[in-house]
Amino acid sequence: MLSVIIESSAVVALVAILVWQSEVVGRCFLRLVVVLWGTTAFGLIHGVTDYLAMIIFSSRDSDTPLGTGYRTVAVITISAILTVIMTLRTPKRGADEEPQVDPRAGSLTLA
Repeated sequence: MLSVIIESSAVVALVAILVWQSEVVGRCFLRLVVVLWGTTAFGLIHGVTDYLAMIIFSSRDSDTPLGTGYRTVAVITISAILTVIMTLRTPKRGADEEPQVDPRAGSLTLA
């Protein structure tokens, strides 16, 4: 049951953020989706697709095919790397930039 809650809460969180924060578009939306993708890697949908993929590649007859879990680790690692890259490469916006000061302009406090 917890695996289902992880996946569904991520979808609810994504919808809630998009409704209340309508300015989340472009890179911010992509970063949000990547973070949610990584945090739900332990969820039911990710687990079932990982299990089914490993059944296709495994020739052994066992309960848990070899390699199950590699995809989960890969998703978490890729999500973390992409999140760091997208966070560090975020362009500065007008409000975040320091105001341009003309060095020739005099100071009003020194007069």
